Amino acid sequence: MATKKTEAAPKKAPAKKTYAYVFFNCDDGKNQASMNIRYNNEIFADKAASRKALLEKVLSEVKAGRVNLADKERVQEIILQGEPAEASAYMQYGTIERVIMH
Repeated sequence: MATKKTEAAPKKAPAKKTYAYVFFNCDDGKNQASMNIRYNNEIFADKAASRKALLEKVLSEVKAGRVNLADKERVQEIILQGEPAEASAYMQYGTIERVIMH
């Protein structure tokens, strides 16, 4: 008796990784021990409106005197149009960390 071939289930494409960003106040060396998730507990999605909110957060920390920027215009450009975590290179006492969201 012939057996039926079972069709293999179609392969699913790997899920696209999505990212979010967290701003942290930190020490000058950006040591992880100085980043407190209980203090900096806002997460910003990788969407245009959230990137604007992240930039506003950074600028409010600058205005409050808790963070210094080496190049404000470059930080703004990177956060709004590039990879926001790269803006950390222009910050003193602040950093942006990228986290993977599934």
